[in-house]
Amino acid sequence: MRSPVADLQAASKKIADVRVAVCIVTYKRDDKLMESLLKLTQSTIRPAEVYVVDNGRSPDLPGRLASVPLPIELVYPEGNVGCAGLNLAFRRVKAPIVVCLDDDSYPAPECIERLSRVFSSDASIGMISFKMHVPETGEPWHDETWNPDAQEPRDTVYCIGCGLAFRADPRLPEELCLSSIVSQQHELSMVAEFLRLGYSVQFRPECVAYHPQTGGKGTFGPEKFDMCKRNQMIFLGTYLPAPSRHLLVLSYLLFIFLHRVWSASACLAGFLRAPRRPLERDKAALFCSVIMQHTHPRLRPLVAKALGV
Repeated sequence: MRSPVADLQAASKKIADVRVAVCIVTYKRDDKLMESLLKLTQSTIRPAEVYVVDNGRSPDLPGRLASVPLPIELVYPEGNVGCAGLNLAFRRVKAPIVVCLDDDSYPAPECIERLSRVFSSDASIGMISFKMHVPETGEPWHDETWNPDAQEPRDTVYCIGCGLAFRADPRLPEELCLSSIVSQQHELSMVAEFLRLGYSVQFRPECVAYHPQTGGKGTFGPEKFDMCKRNQMIFLGTYLPAPSRHLLVLSYLLFIFLHRVWSASACLAGFLRAPRRPLERDKAALFCSVIMQHTHPRLRPLVAKALGV
């Protein structure tokens, strides 16, 4: 009979053998990127693959990356494609697990080991979101929707793009990140595709990473806030099924013509031009809080009924 110690050693070896790829998009922030990569080298399980998508084509970056003891491959898109550059990295991944980071975020030393345990222990989990902390202070983010102060794992559809991991399932679309979303909210389409495949998506507080807090009160200026709204509408235009989709169009027409919110026209245009990959109603309903933010108050009861919530 195997001893408990032998079982523990076997389990630890299994985790250590898990291959993980890290994907990062950067744009003219070489110093920040180098700091984050050096932090990544402190992981208890180092990534087997690292892909850096350089939207800015920094001339000094190849030489600087050569000094980092990680298997880094530079990827160059055609122009600055923003977050959608992650798709180029995803296509190169050979490892079964993918970690997404920003060029100014990095995982805690034990994060990759812990996320490997999550995926190894539960085949139903397709994506996880990390608990983010502020690098300078070590304090956790406080955001009940996107990064809650929870001690236990919970299902979510709101993952943080600067700290998440997912299974490299071959059934995923090549455009996991919508090409029309350059910055902000690209995580929503990623979550939607894992829900479509029948996976659960979880917030995992034991998987810690570091990044300056964004999205909270006072961290977004008007321009970035408007960008978030437009990108959410592109997401909803892609994944929202009828009839709730038709009600959202009517909502924006009310905002524009009844309330003279002329800026809403850009959101509506992105919504109508978005590629169509509608989710089933029950899966779309999980994004209810985002949907309701864009629904005229008079139509919210109808949208809730259409979504079955």
